[in-house]
Amino acid sequence: MGRSELENNCIKILKSNYNLILTGAPGTGKTFLAKKIAESLGATEENGQCRMVQFHPSMDYTDFVEGLRPVQNTIENNSSVNTFERKNGIFKDFCAEALKNFCDSQKSPSEIQSERNIEESYEKLREDIENGKVKEIPLRSEGVSMIPEVSTQGNILLKARDNNTGTYHTVSLNRIKKLSEIFKNINDLDKITNIYKEVSTVIGGCNSSAYWGLLMYLYKNYTQKLDANTEQVERKNYIFIIDEINRGEISKILGELFFSIDPGYRGEKGKVITQYHNLIEVGDDFEDGFFVPENVYIIGTMNDIDRSIESMDFAMRRRFAWKDISVESQMEILDNETSWGKNGKPDENTLKELKNRMTHLNQAIIDKYYKEPISNQVKIGLTKSFQIGPAYFLKFNLYNNFEDLWKYHIEGLLYEYLRGVPDIEIKMKSLLKAYNDKSDN
Repeated sequence: MGRSELENNCIKILKSNYNLILTGAPGTGKTFLAKKIAESLGATEENGQCRMVQFHPSMDYTDFVEGLRPVQNTIENNSSVNTFERKNGIFKDFCAEALKNFCDSQKSPSEIQSERNIEESYEKLREDIENGKVKEIPLRSEGVSMIPEVSTQGNILLKARDNNTGTYHTVSLNRIKKLSEIFKNINDLDKITNIYKEVSTVIGGCNSSAYWGLLMYLYKNYTQKLDANTEQVERKNYIFIIDEINRGEISKILGELFFSIDPGYRGEKGKVITQYHNLIEVGDDFEDGFFVPENVYIIGTMNDIDRSIESMDFAMRRRFAWKDISVESQMEILDNETSWGKNGKPDENTLKELKNRMTHLNQAIIDKYYKEPISNQVKIGLTKSFQIGPAYFLKFNLYNNFEDLWKYHIEGLLYEYLRGVPDIEIKMKSLLKAYNDKSDN
């Protein structure tokens, strides 16, 4: 099935603006449409290029951007929680993946291979340490070595062989990668005359001898044994979907990201210093500040009638393009076999009746159901934002019964719409009458 006109239009808006909010009446398939848009741009949850999160009142900056999390120290069989570590939130992790693809797409195959060699070598060394195959890492001075361990977080730790205090020095992959970009081989490391000065100049304060020794060990024992066959990386689209974007407290979740998600500041020009920036280690992709990569697109969904819609302030609104998804534009959902799930699509006569009932009900909601003299009509007084989309009518398959569909899904929603207005029972009867009209328009 080809893309619909609505889907094509949304893709055009998203590509032009980077940020898009799909808004409209409940049940119009906004989340489904968001996933279809992502899929059309080559992004799915399966290939890691699409991620969906649902905002809610309890979500905060720690969940979305970054924050402190407790970690366990398992060195020398000590399993007590005794420290905290900065961890990326959902969105920052997603942006890190997208940034890697964006940066790799601008590198030559040989540059990519060199970086992957270091990553794979570090991983293989870590496995060998855990399996007891590597018991010491030699340093530059003859006869001097360090004892390796692996931390709970997956970092390689080194301790001087004659150190009785048990002090370990972390040798992280990020710093090793940054060091390897300057000292690309064994000869480059051998030429260093002052290890402390030259290594710390590249990766900052650290145990320079430990980093020199580990990188030299990788070059001598691992990197030369890896396959060097790498092709040019294609730049890909990464789509982040925020379902019910208005239900979260935006300022609490985004913090200083209000600036970086602005479509005019995609990429490094939108760089911001995050709240936990001082804890970001050397070699991290965002060590100089966080930004949203140029291949990241954001789609939000929200219902027009949600009371929490007021939490969407103007600062947030102007950073998104808005597309209203009407009930009429999404009627095709009912014709889609996959929409109906395991119970399957109803027969054509039932489907036709379902559409007629839905159409008549939505006409009545906006006072355009003209099946009796105008003088006898009950004015409902609602707008198109209160119409009911086809996603609600897919629930027919749960019962195969129109009465149950009304009783368990539609009646309660309409009652909430009309709560507190005069003559609610009369209006509910009028809406039920329209719903029960199965005739053609």
